[in-house]
Amino acid sequence: MNVAALISGIGTDALNTFLRHRVDSHSTILRIIVWSSATASCMYWLLVACMYRQKPNTQPLDDTHQHQHQRPVCIQLRELMRDPILWRLAAFMVVLFGARSVLRHVDATLPKYLQRTQGNDVLYGSVYAINPVIIIVFAPVLQIVLARADIYRCVTIGTLLTALAPFSFVLFINMNAAILFMILLSFGEALYSPRLYDYAMALAPDHQEGAYSTLASAPLFLVTLLTGAIGGDLLEHYCKSNQITTNSVITTTIILSTESPLEQWNDSCQFMWLIIGCIALTTPFILFTSRCALENDEMRIRLRSITINQSSQLIDQSQEIAQLIEDDDDDDNEENV
Repeated sequence: MNVAALISGIGTDALNTFLRHRVDSHSTILRIIVWSSATASCMYWLLVACMYRQKPNTQPLDDTHQHQHQRPVCIQLRELMRDPILWRLAAFMVVLFGARSVLRHVDATLPKYLQRTQGNDVLYGSVYAINPVIIIVFAPVLQIVLARADIYRCVTIGTLLTALAPFSFVLFINMNAAILFMILLSFGEALYSPRLYDYAMALAPDHQEGAYSTLASAPLFLVTLLTGAIGGDLLEHYCKSNQITTNSVITTTIILSTESPLEQWNDSCQFMWLIIGCIALTTPFILFTSRCALENDEMRIRLRSITINQSSQLIDQSQEIAQLIEDDDDDDNEENV
């Protein structure tokens, strides 16, 4: 998915540059990009539909799985809804709305903001491509380095980095602010996003991993639905299409305007990103102050056990790699002799 995001970001800028002087309207370029994306998606769907074949499961189920499949769905759902850990996990995922909304603003708000402040020729696809590059390179490294770290603490720190990203646009109005925004957002996402699924899987009882993993992904769809409406409303009220684009012009306008500097700043794009940043900061604040309410003793025991298991697996894998290297060295020495 991140590789596709990287290619789409670079491809969008390439297509935008190629068609800039060949079409009359910028909206036409956007339509071409959308239609090309839809065509590529249909082609991949046809390719997968023609080539994918699911193999039947010939292995017999054990007694536990057999009993689980024989039980009525309504009974399984009722027991699942009575699980207090499930509701605490649901509350935990709802709290993440603020931080996850920043990532959705990259799609819903950032392109239109860059066009209105930097012009229609701005190459926002290259800025967007920073995110998948950092995720591809640093996310696996961070997960290996922080394998023994507390999952809840990693999520808290990661969401804090993500929540600080919108404030780069509060301080600056240029492309450097966009680059800083994407770097902070990407490192925060690389730190907390993979740990969310570890968190859900560590809390899931046996044979209920699917329900817990679904719950871990559900807030993402809610964020996508609400962030589009929030971003559009903020753009309409605080960052209109005729918005002033440079710091020097903003300063001159404030001096010549009959409005106070505070009133003038409240109508700027900087105030829009201040609102987005304050919404995002609610996530690390609640996580930091309400851990006792979001976690109970049983959840901490499960999380501690999964951390120990991951650490032991990494140690075993390291020992296996070291043994393989030692065996290869021994073989090389024997060949030399």
